[in-house]
Amino acid sequence: EEIMFCHWNRHVPLPNGWVDDRISEDANFVYKSVVFDVVREGGDKVVPVDGKWLRWSRESHPSRGDAEAVVRWARTGDDLDISELLSWAQSISKEGMLAEFALIDDEMDVTMYRLSIIQPQGSLVPATKDDYPLLGVEHLSRRFLRNDELNWINGVENQVTDLFGELNSRGLLMRPGFKYGCRWRVYSTPVDVDHAPWLLQMEQDSPRNWEGVSLSVRLAEGVHKGWVIALKRDDWNFLLIRRHLPGR
Repeated sequence: EEIMFCHWNRHVPLPNGWVDDRISEDANFVYKSVVFDVVREGGDKVVPVDGKWLRWSRESHPSRGDAEAVVRWARTGDDLDISELLSWAQSISKEGMLAEFALIDDEMDVTMYRLSIIQPQGSLVPATKDDYPLLGVEHLSRRFLRNDELNWINGVENQVTDLFGELNSRGLLMRPGFKYGCRWRVYSTPVDVDHAPWLLQMEQDSPRNWEGVSLSVRLAEGVHKGWVIALKRDDWNFLLIRRHLPGR
């Protein structure tokens, strides 16, 4: 991929048949080379190291500091493993770097994503089983509670109520996310004060392919929200996936 970058951007000639030989060895050679070129086109420096790409910003240099990000890539038809992405993002975060993922489609257009482990927090007083003034909706001079709210109040134990309780304890308020294709809109303030900063999907309902991720992230960002997947391991983990423009 570095040779192709030099060919495209430094006009370094290639021997006759060299590209054909590379394609015969690796069917993904051209896709990988295109991704590598796109990741670097913003002026950033990308260096392949031990099977992964390390990225430095245009203002930095490999000789003067640590990498800013680790970049992976895949084709849009490749398998999607959300659990593996969570583990990868966590490991990269522990190393003090950003986790970035480049997807290339069959037209060889590249979309970049940045994966972050977040700790969503709100300013609301958490509801209790006996006092929940912000839950439900007002209609016909009475309050109507949703099934997930009722189940949490009544002590039903399942993953949905467990996550509801976790988010509630963080001072957050959950509203249905049907209009946005997710489980909840998650508010950090009362509904009438500000918009929900996150659209949240549970792991069990998360997309099974990259097309689903693309749709969800684009929709969320189109309404100025972050798209988050909640995954329960020992504790709840929150994986934020958002688009990223190289060089920005």
